[in-house]
Parts: sequence; C-alpha cells; structure tokens
Amino acid sequence: MYCGALSAQSSPISIRACQCALRPRIRLVALGGMSASDHNDEKAPLLGGGPVVAGDFLWHDEIEVKPLRYSNIPQATSSTYNATLVESMVRYFDDVDSTPLPASRRKLLIALGYADVVRRGRVLTINRGDSNLSYCVSGEKRAGPLVLWVHTLFNGFKSAELRKRETEIGTKLRAMFKSALGDRVNEMMELAGLATAPEKQGRGYATALVKALNDMADARGCAVFVITDDAKWFYEELGYVVVAEDWAGVDNPKWKGDPVPVRLMVREPRSTGGFVTVHDVEKGLMEVVCGGRRESA
Repeated sequence: MYCGALSAQSSPISIRACQCALRPRIRLVALGGMSASDHNDEKAPLLGGGPVVAGDFLWHDEIEVKPLRYSNIPQATSSTYNATLVESMVRYFDDVDSTPLPASRRKLLIALGYADVVRRGRVLTINRGDSNLSYCVSGEKRAGPLVLWVHTLFNGFKSAELRKRETEIGTKLRAMFKSALGDRVNEMMELAGLATAPEKQGRGYATALVKALNDMADARGCAVFVITDDAKWFYEELGYVVVAEDWAGVDNPKWKGDPVPVRLMVREPRSTGGFVTVHDVEKGLMEVVCGGRRESA
C-alpha cells in the first residue's frame, strides 16, 4: 500500500550501490535537468523540500535505483502481477473473483497505478521494471482521479463475496490505523507497493529499494508505514515493527485456506549522522557531505 525532497521540476536521482574495496556505499548521481512534460523522462522521485540522504549498503554486485519511466511500465506491470499471485491477500480475493478476464483487469489496474505514480514522481525501480517500489508522502492521496474512477467502474462486476472480503479487510485496516496511529498517520510516508519479478528475486533488489525509501524518510525525519500480509520478516530486517495485526477469513466458511494476516508496520526515523547528503540537485549540481567532509560529485 502506498517525505520526499525535491521539486517536481528537479533532475531525477540515480542511487547506485558501488562495490568498494573497504567500505561499499551508496553513491548518488545527478542525471541532468529535464522538463516535467517530457513523457520519456522522469521527474525526481523525492519531492517536497529537504536533503536526499543515502546510507552505506553492502552488495555483491552493482545495484542502481532509478525513477521508473513510462516506457518501463509494461515490465513493471508484468513483474508486479507475477510477484503478487502468491500473496495471501491476493489469493483471498482471487478465490472469489468472477469478473470477466480477471487477469487482464488486474494488469490494467496495475499499469494505470504505475502511470499515476510515474506522473507524480512516486516510484523507484531497478532494471527498468524488474523490481519496483511506490510510495506516498504525508498528506497526499494514494491514487489519482482516473485510477479511482476505473476501480469504481470495475466494482460493478465484482461478486457479492468479493465485495464482502474487500469490506472485511478495509474494516480491519481502518480499526488498526485508528488504534495504532491515529492522526499521526497524516504526518507519515507510506510504502505503498513493493514487488520484484519472481525470476529476479533473491538479488537484494527489494532491500535496496526499501533502504532508498528509508533514507528519504530519515532525511525528513519522517516515519514510514506499510501494510503487508506475508512479508513481516522482510520488513523487520529493515527496521519496521508490527504495530497492529489482525486476521481475515477466520469466520468465513467459504474460505478454505489459512487465515490471512493483515499487518500494519512502522519504521521510525533514524539519525542521518554519518550518511551521505546531497544538496542542490535541482540545478544539476551536487554537493556531497560524507561524515562532515565535503566532496564533489
């Protein structure tokens, strides 16, 4: 489910993990100025004011995190669709999804969702769509009006049981947010979506994307929340803690599978001391502060 640092007119940022002899670290590279109206290029993924921060990561190979491009959406859609087929919550819904062409419908919704976050500069990728992370900054909606309209259009084709299960999950989530976060949620970032193509999993791509988002949040002093079902262990390794948990399908005789976990996890902001800070990227220039020492980039 879905506090950046640059304006919508800024240059995109490439966060590249470089293998060094002693201490591998994230290196941020300005890719040059672009027009926000250029459909083949991307707006900066970090919006809103404040520095961009990247920490020290250890990788066996180079991993480069970039803004997703419109041209990458087909690959991102395929990766996300295939990756989410095995998720507990998706299976819970698919079990009673009798809408015409359900696979095509879901791929269309995924693609529209990516087009929306690309337009708003709220999605990062590795290898042009192999692994993708979308996010929201505090106070903004998770989807634009077109995406919401298409979702509403498809609602009429859903079975009563599917609508019942969606309402069940939604009711549980609202209660979890109210009890665990309250009004604080309006000041937090959201990790809104994360998926890696099954054949590209196990390479550290998702970890790199989440760490990049964590660094953005740390730069602003923002906490991040994420809604997940099966990925509790993964997010715990990256500093997230379960603040609320419930189970769906427990009292539903039509569901023959295991209870479906519904978890709300939060990562509190960390100190940015000793991290790499990038300034003035908007003008295509870069000043790197690493451990208090300025370097050119």
